[in-house]
Amino acid sequence: MKEIIIIKRKEKEKEKEKEKEKKKDKEIKKEIKKEEEEQQIFKRKRHETDLNEDDESED
Repeated sequence: MKEIIIIKRKEKEKEKEKEKEKKKDKEIKKEIKKEEEEQQIFKRKRHETDLNEDDESED
């Protein structure tokens, strides 16, 4: 009987660890997505700035 309790406890611990890992992975993916979006915004702004400079140089 004790063995069953120990096994169940270990299974629960494993499940908790899996959940922690999933949560961690989700947070990491969120961070990566956020950084990618920031990069896109930066590139877009830079591109707009480059276009504006080209317009000014034509004048």
